[in-house]
Amino acid sequence: MAYDLEEQERLAELKAWWSTYGKWIVSLLLAVLLGIAAWRAYSVWGTNQAIKASALYAQLQTAVQTKDKEKIAAAFKALQSDYASTQYAAMAALLEARYQVDEKNLASARATLEWAVKKTQSDELRAIAALRLAGLLLDEKQFDQALKVLDGKVPEAFIPLYADRRGDIYVAQNKMQEARKEFKLALEKLKEDTNLRQIVEIKLDALGEV
Repeated sequence: MAYDLEEQERLAELKAWWSTYGKWIVSLLLAVLLGIAAWRAYSVWGTNQAIKASALYAQLQTAVQTKDKEKIAAAFKALQSDYASTQYAAMAALLEARYQVDEKNLASARATLEWAVKKTQSDELRAIAALRLAGLLLDEKQFDQALKVLDGKVPEAFIPLYADRRGDIYVAQNKMQEARKEFKLALEKLKEDTNLRQIVEIKLDALGEV
């Protein structure tokens, strides 16, 4: 498919803008959803197991803040082996993966997120892990795998986020018709006052009409 110079310039500007600001916006939205999931985890798991898992998760948070690699590894390993069925283990995986990305250990981050997608019993946490995993795969240009990760049913709140991420993947593949379809789906599901909606509108406008 051929594109005129103006459309190519719009696409280049879009990719540059999204590389700088887009993922930060999505991360902010995910942080809100993760906070809700954490509250639910505390409310639902009133057992001794959850209390211990919560304590380990708190240790992991502190270790990440201080960048203590040994304590990070120990806390996450304990959550994986002894409390994998709790939502705290999944939240720990998300935190661990973010730390691994910051440390440029992308292979480990990918493995951690894959574990979270497979093991967590929370639909919301699984959706967050899958979305972040797809982002890593997109950065690695593993487009088909990224799309596969985003396949399947997700909670309603994640539909626009998934559509937006699929749109990014299709843009990277130069599949502009598919990208437009996904961005339009995201717009249909997003509320009028969200920052992400404005970002998706910019992306869709940059693609132009077929």
